[in-house]
Amino acid sequence: MASKSKYRVQAVNHPSGEQTYLVVERISGEVDKRADRFLRSKTSGTQRTYSYRLAEYLSWRDAQPLSDDTVTLQDLERFITSLAETTPGGPTGVAVPSARKKPLSVSAQGSAATAIRGYYLSVYDHEKVNAPLREALLAGQITRYDPVGSGEKVKRVVPKNPLAPRQVRKKPRLLPDNLWDRLAADGVLQTARDRMIVTWLFDAGLRNGELCGLRFADLHLRANHPCMQSKHPHVHVVKRLDNPNRAKAKTSGPPEIGEDGIVRGGTIRRVSPEMLSTYWEYLTEDYHRVRALADHDMVLVVLEDGHLGDALTTKGLRDVVKAAGKRADLGLLRPHAFRHRWATDMLRSTGNSKMVAEAGGWGSTQTIEDTYAHLVDTPELEAALDRVWRKNPLA
Repeated sequence: MASKSKYRVQAVNHPSGEQTYLVVERISGEVDKRADRFLRSKTSGTQRTYSYRLAEYLSWRDAQPLSDDTVTLQDLERFITSLAETTPGGPTGVAVPSARKKPLSVSAQGSAATAIRGYYLSVYDHEKVNAPLREALLAGQITRYDPVGSGEKVKRVVPKNPLAPRQVRKKPRLLPDNLWDRLAADGVLQTARDRMIVTWLFDAGLRNGELCGLRFADLHLRANHPCMQSKHPHVHVVKRLDNPNRAKAKTSGPPEIGEDGIVRGGTIRRVSPEMLSTYWEYLTEDYHRVRALADHDMVLVVLEDGHLGDALTTKGLRDVVKAAGKRADLGLLRPHAFRHRWATDMLRSTGNSKMVAEAGGWGSTQTIEDTYAHLVDTPELEAALDRVWRKNPLA
């Protein structure tokens, strides 16, 4: 059984509502200065991820024992490999001191590799410690092609992280074609709020944090809204650090609020008639009876006793979707599965990955092309299969 980690993560709450993170020595309570210096260069969300990966790595480093001065690239590779192990000792025969109960995914291993590489480059830049490791971490290069326009890409050579695990193309779980019928069955979605949540996830492909982070001021639900950024009903997905439920949009920027008090900027997401309908139903049936308890302007609220009227958290939203999936006999259903379905349907309908990326709030078309393009049956494929199947003598 893995021993208790030597380092832990400490969240720091600031008056602005922002959270930052420290890596702290568990017994003495001292902040690891090198980790702190590296983490300060990152945004709050990135700090959180990297701090947990660094706390786990630093605990492993001290248990070997190793030091920042002597650690080698091979040592770091052993640690990254151990993150995917199910046996307590891993390939090194030494338990990884951690509270982690299961192997990390490839994506999480990648974030650990990025954090560790950045940590040691920062250590060298400030203290000139371990030059051979720095050279090894900077040795590789990869070529990327970034889209800059319709059909046009630009070649870019970037450093390769030698610690990064081999990436496997994601295979998102596709929801069944009769999904909506199963969710609409009696007793599956038990409140108007839950019907709104599922409809907005289904029709807009919103991320969990984007939906929970919506405030009433972000909803421009009539045509030709004075914000003048879309002539259709829409919402502005913006990134805020002071939401009471700590929900944050992943990529959108902060809101732009003009002298008229109207929210502008961020990512604009179109609103369907069904989204409008379920929103008004939610206001009438659910929000109206708890609004006196809501001391915030977040759209989605808790309807259960104990936290009645509180802003719904991302965990709360996941629980709503999970419970609905169980009642509809859909297995483990997550909010992000709706985003996969939305992106696949959009790409199938438009064939334009750039349009889908912009409509869904992706930073580039790369995710669309890598994750969803292979799931779409093109007309050429359909025609080819039709010709092959017609020649089948057993048909």
